[in-house]
Amino acid sequence: MRHGVPLECHLSDHAHGGVAIFVLDDLRSSFIPVDLKPYTTELSLECCAVELVTNKAIFITLYRTEII
Repeated sequence: MRHGVPLECHLSDHAHGGVAIFVLDDLRSSFIPVDLKPYTTELSLECCAVELVTNKAIFITLYRTEII
């Protein structure tokens, strides 16, 4: 069984939060991280992204806190 490895992530200091993108190790060279740190705000919007080199597709994950 093949396992994924984290390619890009934002780690949260809180119990609920943080995002990550995992890819299979043998596909790792097909992706490059996209820097979204300027747009990430702890406990509000946490995001990360990777770009697929072959066709310029960008995959984004985000965690948006529910505002009460």
